[in-house]
Amino acid sequence: MKIEFTVDKSGNITRARQAKGTTIADYRLIEKCISAVQRARLNELPNAPQTQTGLITFRFRVR
Repeated sequence: MKIEFTVDKSGNITRARQAKGTTIADYRLIEKCISAVQRARLNELPNAPQTQTGLITFRFRVR
């Protein structure tokens, strides 16, 4: 599952959503991944643009 996010120059996640092309349909799992990304904090970069976008991929395996 892929989560697309936006981060500000202070390292705060300002937006997170399911990226296109994700094949997982379990809404609870999607919400857990989005919530994990929203709780993340990245390094502050004073010279960075106001916002930047990124993509995090979560991989799940059935055992």
